[in-house]
Amino acid sequence: VPAVIKEGKHENKTTYYAAGNKWLELNYENGNQDGKQFGWYENGNPMYELNYVNGKKDGKQIWWDRSGKITTEKMYRNGEWLRKKSL
Repeated sequence: VPAVIKEGKHENKTTYYAAGNKWLELNYENGNQDGKQFGWYENGNPMYELNYVNGKKDGKQIWWDRSGKITTEKMYRNGEWLRKKSL
């Protein structure tokens, strides 16, 4: 997915599948990933939900399979992996 860069910094971006439903939603602050990042499968089910603070993973990170079942949860604090829960 090509990044949107303005004045040398990444900007928020939402990308869609050809059918029109969302594929990716990326959020940036001052050129760094910041806030929630989302991905979806073509069927509309969530693929992942990640959280960043100043470009570092922070908080709960969740991944789903195509059917909508959570497969993995990870916890990060200031970019460091704290624990993983595979379901």
